[in-house]
Amino acid sequence: MQIPIRPLKDLSFRNIKDLIPKPLTGDKPDPVGTGELRVAKEREYKAKLDQVRVVAETPDLLVGPGIPLGVLDGKSRLNEYRARYDKPIEAGVRFDGTADPKVENVERPGGTPDAPAQWDPLEFAPRFIFQPGEDALPVSPSFDGDANLENDAPGKVGGKDGAYKDGVIGGKQALSGGFAVTKKGEYTILSYSFYYPTNKAGEYHNKDWSHAQVYLKPDKNGEMKPEYLYTSWHHGGVLTKWDDLKKDEQGKPIIQVCLGSHASSPLGKNEKMPTKGLQIRGDGQAELNGKTVPHTLTWDAFQSNVTNAKHLEEGSIPFKARALIMRRGAVAFDPIMPEAFLKEGGFGKAVMEKADPYVDKAVDKVKDFGQEIADTAKDVGKKIGDTAKEVGKGISNLSKEVGRDVKGFFVGLFN
Repeated sequence: MQIPIRPLKDLSFRNIKDLIPKPLTGDKPDPVGTGELRVAKEREYKAKLDQVRVVAETPDLLVGPGIPLGVLDGKSRLNEYRARYDKPIEAGVRFDGTADPKVENVERPGGTPDAPAQWDPLEFAPRFIFQPGEDALPVSPSFDGDANLENDAPGKVGGKDGAYKDGVIGGKQALSGGFAVTKKGEYTILSYSFYYPTNKAGEYHNKDWSHAQVYLKPDKNGEMKPEYLYTSWHHGGVLTKWDDLKKDEQGKPIIQVCLGSHASSPLGKNEKMPTKGLQIRGDGQAELNGKTVPHTLTWDAFQSNVTNAKHLEEGSIPFKARALIMRRGAVAFDPIMPEAFLKEGGFGKAVMEKADPYVDKAVDKVKDFGQEIADTAKDVGKKIGDTAKEVGKGISNLSKEVGRDVKGFFVGLFN
């Protein structure tokens, strides 16, 4: 059984974040153009501060009720974990080695041949809460009219190129996400994917993404019920039982999106829901600092049996751009089976796995040092042995000379 470790209240991540200076942002939205709304000022990237912020996020995993997997790895090991417990994709969006995905509808139980049941992303979509000051918000990867992700935002710190306006929603930068349905084993997984033009945490980069996934299983009556929620976290992810999640007034789980990095952290049922910052409810409605604003998030869907979504035409620019960004985070199209988390996950294990390479290096250094001592002792012993032989040889030769001299003395004495 996974037992979540919880830090002392005064050392929790919620309080650690309070110690980090927050970027300036107005309480009132600032209209910047037709259909546009400024929700945050452009945030200056400060490498040292943002690296500290990423480190400070880690204790937040101790607060939530989920099981982390791979969150402390220096590079993503999710593919490795997936391989240990994987099951084939029975239906969904998949790649066969080519750039274009193969799209298959996942049948939803309860329909008829004449009226097949539809998947609705709004049915189980979480509420996403962005921290105050977040200036890179989820947009379509083709918001600028092309499928080239390189020209959306500066490729390096201080760059002025890129079509994205930091801190602005609406207009060409309407709130947008990607939605896909996958059937693997006994689960049907609903994937909610976000694209962000920049990541201003840790090491700055453009082209950022995050995912949340709802794992459904049919109950005894065949009705699809949520069992787990997956949230992406840097190089890993967190799997949380649905019953352990805090829900809002719509019954939707609440996910906090970390400032700059866009790592996702679900709230436990006993945690307090923040009220500040931009929030996107499960029904798509946007709120800013607790007040509704005239903006909603829409979902892009690859599959045709999805309602309340924009269906992407295969081969179109929006289709190619969305497929590209969701493929970068392979989990979006190829979810990890829960067994990987249940058998390999846990914060304590993650710490041990992180420490193991350093322990191995330390042991190797001790072995090398011991070998050096042994080699030195052997060398010293050899030198002592050689010296002893030389001394013995010298004594022997000296004895022979002394013997000759004594013999010569007595011969001379009696002659």
